[in-house]
Amino acid sequence: MTTSEPSVPSRPRPADWVARAFFFVLLALVIFTFPFAPANELDSSWRMVLGQAFHDRLQFGVDIVFTYGPLGFLMGKTYTGLYYNTFLVWQAAQALVVAALIFRLGLRLSFHRRYIYFAFFILLGATYEDALHQMAIGLMGFELLRRHDEKLRVLPALFAALFAVLGLVKFTNLMLATVFVICVAALHLWHRRRADALWILGWGAGSYLLGWVLCGQNLLNLPDYFFNSWEISQGYQETMGIPTPPEGLIAGLVTVGLVLTYLVGYVSRLQDRARAIVTAVAFCAYVLLNWKHGFVRADGHMIGFFFVVMVPAVAFPVLLGDGDGLRRWQRGLTVALAVSCLVGVGVAIPGLMRGVLNIAQERVFGNADKLLHPAESRGTYDYKLQVEQTYFDLPKVRAVVGHGTLDVFGFELAVALYNKFNYHPRPVIQSYSAYRPHLSRLNLKFYSSDRAPEFVLFKLQSIDRRLVTFDDSEVLSLLLHRYEYVLTERGLQLWRRKPGPFSRGSIAPKPIRTVELAPGQPCLTEDLVDRHLWATVDLRPSLLGRLRGFLYKLPIVTLRIETTQGVKLDYRMPLPQGRTGFIVNPIVEDLMGYMNFAGGKPERFLRSLTVVLEPGDEAFFADGYRVTLSELPPSNAGQEFFAQEERNLFRMFSVTPASYSAMTPVSEGVIEGKPVMVFHAPSELIVNVPAGATKFAGAFGILEGAYTNGNSTDGAIFTATWIRGADEVLVLEQALDPVQRLKDRALQTFEVSIPPGEGARLRLRTNPGPNSNYAWDWTAWTALRFK
Repeated sequence: MTTSEPSVPSRPRPADWVARAFFFVLLALVIFTFPFAPANELDSSWRMVLGQAFHDRLQFGVDIVFTYGPLGFLMGKTYTGLYYNTFLVWQAAQALVVAALIFRLGLRLSFHRRYIYFAFFILLGATYEDALHQMAIGLMGFELLRRHDEKLRVLPALFAALFAVLGLVKFTNLMLATVFVICVAALHLWHRRRADALWILGWGAGSYLLGWVLCGQNLLNLPDYFFNSWEISQGYQETMGIPTPPEGLIAGLVTVGLVLTYLVGYVSRLQDRARAIVTAVAFCAYVLLNWKHGFVRADGHMIGFFFVVMVPAVAFPVLLGDGDGLRRWQRGLTVALAVSCLVGVGVAIPGLMRGVLNIAQERVFGNADKLLHPAESRGTYDYKLQVEQTYFDLPKVRAVVGHGTLDVFGFELAVALYNKFNYHPRPVIQSYSAYRPHLSRLNLKFYSSDRAPEFVLFKLQSIDRRLVTFDDSEVLSLLLHRYEYVLTERGLQLWRRKPGPFSRGSIAPKPIRTVELAPGQPCLTEDLVDRHLWATVDLRPSLLGRLRGFLYKLPIVTLRIETTQGVKLDYRMPLPQGRTGFIVNPIVEDLMGYMNFAGGKPERFLRSLTVVLEPGDEAFFADGYRVTLSELPPSNAGQEFFAQEERNLFRMFSVTPASYSAMTPVSEGVIEGKPVMVFHAPSELIVNVPAGATKFAGAFGILEGAYTNGNSTDGAIFTATWIRGADEVLVLEQALDPVQRLKDRALQTFEVSIPPGEGARLRLRTNPGPNSNYAWDWTAWTALRFK
């Protein structure tokens, strides 16, 4: 039985047609958006890579594992030089179709509610594309449920096809669309309309499968796509949450409370009880999915939830086909619901509500201007792309890589596209997203196989206060054994795959011990300080925690690391990343720490690690956690990095010191306009004598600042000693006193003969002057070379 709905004029007047056309065009212009400009940052990078993946016909679920599907690049719409016209066609089609869906429902509303409804979409609802897709799915799904008893064929088929298209864009769209298709089919089966149920199911599944194939995807990959997309979606909830502002949480909970109250009245009074129950189930899924999307990462994402939930409020009573019994009471609830959502929007993005008119105006006029000047618009994007490509140009890397396959470790992936490398990404394309054991293993398996890229552009980075070794931890460990460091350019390291076979088992962590601890109780590791350690930390949520995680999100867990120096470092530990495991000793906090770990020059060692919970959060977790410590094989992959660093540091020398020490860290300086390397006395550097060398030459001196501006060095003594075994020969000794002797202020050149002999070294020293006062002994060497 179809409930009565507000009557609308059957014959619109000419003025009505003008108003409708105006609002339709206005709404379409607000929905339409031009592509985003290219940028080498987190979000822009994955958007750009999705477009490249579609262009290269990579297989989603196998080659690419992300929360978006094959058509996700159309929603990401970030310009890379590809698909500019495709973006515009998609946006135009999307704007027209979604505007039509919105108008179909809006014209069924009474006069005053109609304009509130249109105002909501023009000023708010149509401005956030993630939420707009969910709202479009809701408009179609609720209409199919509302009109289930009508003899419809074309409309369910059309809506099922649109469900499929949106499902190919994003996995969460697919989840919500699937809920609606199943609910509509279930309602038909309830009323014994098997043919109608098969119709909607067949069109939904068939349209999706056809779209999958048309996108260049293999049907056999669908199971992997569904499973891996589910994994990455679940991992997002477990790892990407950030604290919710109290005001936002209150607004959200009030909104949910009003929704539930509304549904109780809806189900209890609607005469078609089957439709009421099924619609309520679909509505709960619609709200829950967007609640999770908005409040897991509770920043600007929250507006998506409030926008989506406002639709039933502004579309009352038509959207759900409310009965007449509680119409007035329900109307009051929808008003309260709309107010609660508007308050939530204001909390999520302060100042947004004050600027909605300006935002809508800029969007409409901005889109109109760009559409009227297509060549200039395209030229602007090309210029911005050229600026990005110039800024992130990597000529040194390009010279080495050539046409070799290359992946980017980190999340700034756009640099690979800017340089037109042969981009060959691992399945989980950004390191922070490999946040579940299964996802980490996908990347590990890829890097262990023959499909591994020949080169890796490496940048160690993370988000949300995580320890950097949490992200893509297994690949991070493997990299040190299967790849070798090549060079650094613009803050990016280039690594090259070593030739020959590779066995993943040869680098697998070897368990040492497992301990069970209570939260707050440290796991002591000081007896293992001399080993390379891998740790897995397994803390499980309690039953209450699992319920909270399903309905909202778990509290943040902290991993406290204490160094052997007693320094305590706190990092956020997502539970799945703890279970995956990570490098923990020597401690790696940044790129230099990683290279020190790989080059045998570690600086920080682990004394203990502790899982720390905030007071009051204990009820959401198990009473204990398990730590398994394993040993990793050492690596010498960082040695070439340090060798290059020293060659760069001592570029004014023709020979690189084998070792050196000084009173203060060595630094560059200038004497008489020539670059020098400053070794504050007392200092020493050792250089190996090459075979056949008979002379050693160079220059030395004291920086001008040591004897000017009130500074007063007492001079220094420069010596060079030839050494082989127990034999030592002093080949150079000269004292400088620039305060007393003006000639000593000049750069002193020298050339000395050295004895023959293999395996010899030269020891160069600077010592304080006669008063042993080294306060201003800024001694320096330069142009060292053998002849």
